[in-house]
Amino acid sequence: MVIQAIQSQAITPVEQAIGRFTRPKLRSLSTWEQWRAGEHKQLDHFHDLKMYGEPVRKPPDAIVLRPHWQCSIKRDGTRRSRICCDGSPQSAPLLHGIASTYSSCVEQPAQQLFFALAARENYRVYGGDAQDAYAHSPPLETPTFVSIDDAYADWYEHRFKKKLDCCLILPVLHGLQGHPESGKLWEKHITAILRSPQFGFKSTTHDRSICSATFEGTRILLLRHVDDFAVACLMKTLPSIYVIRLVKPYNYHLKTHPHSSTSASSKTSMDLMLHSILTPSSSLVRSMLTVS
Repeated sequence: MVIQAIQSQAITPVEQAIGRFTRPKLRSLSTWEQWRAGEHKQLDHFHDLKMYGEPVRKPPDAIVLRPHWQCSIKRDGTRRSRICCDGSPQSAPLLHGIASTYSSCVEQPAQQLFFALAARENYRVYGGDAQDAYAHSPPLETPTFVSIDDAYADWYEHRFKKKLDCCLILPVLHGLQGHPESGKLWEKHITAILRSPQFGFKSTTHDRSICSATFEGTRILLLRHVDDFAVACLMKTLPSIYVIRLVKPYNYHLKTHPHSSTSASSKTSMDLMLHSILTPSSSLVRSMLTVS
């Protein structure tokens, strides 16, 4: 397991000096229990989302991917661990040979069009993402498994009070970061939701990444890149269109005046900043991420 850490004021000198992080190295640190708690939190969350099936013996010709961990130290000092899989062409050539992987990607002209329209309409632009997007996607089209690593075995023993045979493998039941099909499945899933009668978004003719809808008589613009979104609207309209979990605000008030300025809050918690206007529509978060 290879882990990379970002710079944080809470990082210890030993963590800074350790170089390329691996689980054996982390186990020797005084902060190991915090890293272990991060692993357990992630795997508890995946268990709740039913990301994996029950451990099984490897079927003949099964496609088995290696789990990969990404860790970072948050501003508050929390050691956070995120699991994905190594679905690269080098590690899974057979999977890339048979899987359908195409998904659209935002190109610069689409971004320019989005922000130009937002400026013309004098809209504010808010950025956000869909929490655990891939985990809410439909099942993978190509049956795929992941191997059991030390982190999973440790979590399994801690949660279920029994050891796990590491020769078993785990069926992957939903899209997983790193799997080549995940982007395509998520795009299909989120596009169907955005186009549903509940939201009524319509994309442009030549680019599915930019779309618009009308809420309460006001036009709303939306730019999507995988599970990241930018929503352009009037401030008073935001509560009615809150369909994704906003995590960081661009909060740019774009104007067509050449000397206007933009600003963004980088330190204020999004939950605190927008709590009063998002609470009435918080139920839309669950409805948007529910597989129909």
